Amino acid sequence: MEPATDAAAAEAPPGVLTGATVAATTEPGANAAQSYRPSAVVRDGDTVIAVVNDDRQTLVSCRGNAKFKVGKERVSCAELLGRAYGTRLRLEIERGQPARLLPELGGLDPAAGLKSGANNSGITDHGADAAGHAQTLDKDQIEELKASGVKGEALIAAVVAGSKTFEQRTEFSQQKYLKKKRKKYIQIVHIKRATALSLSECHFSKDPQKIGHLRYDALALMMRKADVHAGCKPLIVDTCQGLLTAAVVERVGGHCDIFHGHGTQHPSIDCVRKLDVSPSVRHTVVTFPLTQVGAITECTAEQAAAAVEQGEREAAERQAMIAARQAEEAAAKAAEAVAAQAAAGSAAAEAAEPAKVFRKRDRAPDRRWGLTPGQIKAKMGDGCGTLLIASRFAPAPLLLNLLPLLKPSSPFAVFSPSLQPLAECMEWLQGDRCACQLELCDVYTRPHQVDTNRTHPMMQVYLSSPGYILSGYTTDQKPEPWKAPEHARPKEEAAAAAPAAAAAAAAEVSMQAEAAAEPAAEATGADGGAAAQKKAKPDA
Repeated sequence: MEPATDAAAAEAPPGVLTGATVAATTEPGANAAQSYRPSAVVRDGDTVIAVVNDDRQTLVSCRGNAKFKVGKERVSCAELLGRAYGTRLRLEIERGQPARLLPELGGLDPAAGLKSGANNSGITDHGADAAGHAQTLDKDQIEELKASGVKGEALIAAVVAGSKTFEQRTEFSQQKYLKKKRKKYIQIVHIKRATALSLSECHFSKDPQKIGHLRYDALALMMRKADVHAGCKPLIVDTCQGLLTAAVVERVGGHCDIFHGHGTQHPSIDCVRKLDVSPSVRHTVVTFPLTQVGAITECTAEQAAAAVEQGEREAAERQAMIAARQAEEAAAKAAEAVAAQAAAGSAAAEAAEPAKVFRKRDRAPDRRWGLTPGQIKAKMGDGCGTLLIASRFAPAPLLLNLLPLLKPSSPFAVFSPSLQPLAECMEWLQGDRCACQLELCDVYTRPHQVDTNRTHPMMQVYLSSPGYILSGYTTDQKPEPWKAPEHARPKEEAAAAAPAAAAAAAAEVSMQAEAAAEPAAEATGADGGAAAQKKAKPDA
């Protein structure tokens, strides 16, 4: 069997792995969280990131007959199945045929045999000739070349040959010219695995507001400040499409439960579903609404143990009921098979509908959803080990309610696109002494072009800072209720507090006036006594 396997691997096209190669990339084990190895190829149901011409990034779900857009063409996701991650594919379009993706192979060098100039001083904005045209080929001629079958590097070579200024350019300028033409006439698709880094880059390049402006550099700094590691039991509040939760899931690797609090009716962890990890690792995320935080904090150890026992009993009863109905369904199917042999198949179709209803109704609930506060408290044990917040909600109330769920000396990190909410949070934490080693910082990353005598920052980049991060460590001091500053309070609350504030200010002013009047009175009395003594001397 080994020679046949080797022959199949040799006959496979470039960029496609055979079944034997795929089998060698995974190792089954008892613990799926520890023995799971990500597949080296794209499989049906996977989510990948397709980077077109190293510029545009698209999330592609390889399911069924779905299609995704490459340039102006729509390509079937079946073209990606079986391709190795990291493969670069070239878009091929044949007249009357659907668009295909073929492996990119080394072909013709459009600049072969051409010289380069010493500098670009001879190149003007209006071209080389008097008519203002630096290219001898017009649009119609290029379209004729495309219609005749000239494409790819051959088409770029024809455009380069028609350029009157190409040989006057420097070698670096020629490479930039060729890169620009390749983006125009060739569509190259780069297949990338769905990781926390690639998902962050993809979402940030398309719509930064969708992920709360959480750029990859800020995400990495949050992970470092919060000291996320295996077994840390992280507590997360994430309204960034689950990007922060996905990064923690990838880092922890299924070695502990991850608690995700959500302020909406259902958790938004879309990035966790798209992450390329095993289902067992993905199911370590335990979600709960933020409205249950008070009940979780007040829950005692006895109540947590009772909630766990009740949950186990309900789960056992549910599984027993499902097993019984599955047995009834199997018996019904066997009866249908016997009846189908003797009569028409109409009765079998009618009996199949209740079976579908049973399967939909008796589906086993996901262990992540519907947990009671006692069950969540039992999973947390003596407390969580770290806290990460990247939310559109105000950070101060979240910290006030979530800090009691952490162990003493646990790190925390809070991200916000604005500086003012974190500054108010930091002032409150310093006043209550419920946190120490507080640090408020921002993140700034800018890519650079590195080349001989041409190293400089890239100009067309997102220059502004993605946001600010507040980090620190908890203490054994319980936080006091947080009071918002006057400019952040509602108008009704500020109006109600205005008379009391005015009375306090008036009392303070009167006290200051009395304190200033006492020295003046003493000075006046002393001056009066001295004048009386002077007046009495002549009489004596």
